[in-house]
Amino acid sequence: MRISQLFFLILFFIGNHILAQKEFTIFNEKKVFTYDAFFIEKSGDTLTREILALKGNENSWQFQKTQTELEIFYEPDSSALVNFVYPLKAERERIKRNLSKAKTKKSWANYTWLMLKETTGKIENDTILWLHPPRSNQYIYTYLSAYPEVRFNELKIGGNWQSKISIAKGFPNNEEFVGTVTNNFIVRDYLTTTVAGNSIEKCWIIESTDNHCKLGESFSTFIFDEKYYGFIRMEFEYYNGIKIIFNLKDVTMIK
Repeated sequence: MRISQLFFLILFFIGNHILAQKEFTIFNEKKVFTYDAFFIEKSGDTLTREILALKGNENSWQFQKTQTELEIFYEPDSSALVNFVYPLKAERERIKRNLSKAKTKKSWANYTWLMLKETTGKIENDTILWLHPPRSNQYIYTYLSAYPEVRFNELKIGGNWQSKISIAKGFPNNEEFVGTVTNNFIVRDYLTTTVAGNSIEKCWIIESTDNHCKLGESFSTFIFDEKYYGFIRMEFEYYNGIKIIFNLKDVTMIK
């Protein structure tokens, strides 16, 4: 075989390998992940039942260039969220001031503290899948729990890893959450589940104990499909008894 033929043959196999990797990535610009989202009070009452959607792309995230963009789209239950008690005092006061302005100033007539969209960051490569969870509106609590994360070399029963998240003061001051959260992940088992009527076999059950240096323990559970659907379920239970659940409803392709 001539050297030139061998060279093009190697390029052909490399190209096919790259395409195969692209085909099996969780996020791409055409996939939209739609979730049923539940916010459950300490009493056990469900405050909100909402829909939100995740969509990734390969643009660098402006706040951390090593991450690529993850767009999150919210459909807030504004009537129920009137009863939501924001956990950060400074933010509660800011919301109160601005709502007061909305009643007295024409320019503030359409003011709402609720976010409809945010762009955040994710990492996806051959070794790790990691993303910022939805953190706007009542989902602010997800700062305190494990970020959705999978380390592929540990994706086996008994696989484990640790990560840390530092929460600094933001604007307005979020001093109640400031501190370090240590997340201890373990792969418990696997199961078969369904999404939009489709059966998905061997989805991994990943749990994390999330220890905030001041607030104590919270707990995270992820149901993960490594082939296509990604995080099928994300469930968080916080130190104060509040629960947040994101349950994958469907994955659609944009033409």
